[in-house]
Amino acid sequence: MLTRHSLIYDEWKRGLHKDLKPIEEKGDAKKISFTQNGLHFEGEEKSAKYGKYLENALSSWMHGTLLEESVESFFPFKVAHPSVKRDLVKCAIKKYEDAKMESIKKPCNPSATWWLGSMPCIIPAPQKDHFLLSWLYMQTEYRVHMAGGIKHEKALSIKDSLWSLRPSCPPQERDESVLPFLQNSKMWHPLRENGLVEI
Repeated sequence: MLTRHSLIYDEWKRGLHKDLKPIEEKGDAKKISFTQNGLHFEGEEKSAKYGKYLENALSSWMHGTLLEESVESFFPFKVAHPSVKRDLVKCAIKKYEDAKMESIKKPCNPSATWWLGSMPCIIPAPQKDHFLLSWLYMQTEYRVHMAGGIKHEKALSIKDSLWSLRPSCPPQERDESVLPFLQNSKMWHPLRENGLVEI
């Protein structure tokens, strides 16, 4: 199915995909609603035989079943072998995660660093005079152990400084002084991956 709001249709309007021949509806284009998204095109009947088998393959993928099956196995007739590598998504995710980890290792730009998590809380850890920093980010709770030797007052100061980095905090109340300390602690990676972002 060719759609009116698809990338390929937009490219066709700009002179690309010269073999594509959409069948445009006559009438005022401004009156065409978003729900009238589908477009017919010359030669579309040649691809009709793939329809229900593609739908079955897509349905299986959406339900997380038959993921190890080859694409060809969904069709009762011979089809071309996919040109996309089987591990394309896995490799793309790894590339993204590697780049993310590299950016975390670099010194942050304090003025471009923001706290997007909830208000952090200080929780006593089982070990005496140890504390946990707890917060919510993307509807998930995170906790990180604050190394021994950090006094309660220092733990509270770290919590308050993080909270001051939220976008809604008035600029005069923003406290970036905590960032060098955090970057040299074991708390840095958990924070940078889950709420402390550089934009």
